[in-house]
Amino acid sequence: MQLRGKRLGDAEHLALAIEMKTFCTSARVPFVVNDRADIAQLVRADGLHLGQEDLSIADARRIVGPMPIGVSTHNETQALAAVASGADLIAFGPVFETASKERPDPVVGIDALEKICRLTRCPVVAIGGITLDRAAGVARAGAHFVAVISAVCAADDPSEAARQFQGIFNDRADA
Repeated sequence: MQLRGKRLGDAEHLALAIEMKTFCTSARVPFVVNDRADIAQLVRADGLHLGQEDLSIADARRIVGPMPIGVSTHNETQALAAVASGADLIAFGPVFETASKERPDPVVGIDALEKICRLTRCPVVAIGGITLDRAAGVARAGAHFVAVISAVCAADDPSEAARQFQGIFNDRADA
């Protein structure tokens, strides 16, 4: 579960992070804070996720220490630079068209995802336009995880949708 609070004030962001961390801990679900190393450290998140315009990995590491850090990447150059800079995980995409971002980066496609998965030593999270119908192909391309918003939040049964995604990636791990 990732907290993405781009428009939240500091106090509101921290309060929501505390609430989500508590919930995720009780549900045994990893909790990641997006963009905010300070808040990730304050709530002892399970990870921090950075965008291309956020702190560098080295600067974030000074705040969060050994906490896992992921980085959003949108092309091969960014992906390889993130790995070389010490990212523990990279998000790559958008693999498909997405409606959850106001100004999405250009679609990279499944072939580029597969190439990045082969080139990098750290886990890859496929982002952008991932649906249940597309998830198996994303897993076959080598992604370890997917980041989804609409496919779960807009589902008739969000819990069941999340279980189905988990099943697809558990099957990949068992293969």
